[in-house]
Amino acid sequence: LACALALLGDTDAAQTHARSSVSLARRIGAGHEEALSLVAQARIALGARPGGRRGVRAGLSRAIAVLALMEAKADLEEAHRLLAKMG
Repeated sequence: LACALALLGDTDAAQTHARSSVSLARRIGAGHEEALSLVAQARIALGARPGGRRGVRAGLSRAIAVLALMEAKADLEEAHRLLAKMG
């Protein structure tokens, strides 16, 4: 839902949904889902206005750590690509 809202241009609502997804995944111990939600959150932030990037690097770093442990190669590559895009 977060990515769909971002595509429709409602980045504030998209970020709210992504944050909720991160929070829920963390509470229930769903590490892979948490990491994917962090990656989605970063993707939304990087596509939005420059001021919306606060905390993106830390979220991506956490996602990369989780995805590396899970050996989720494709998801890990996406997280690294987004981190590199930040410069």
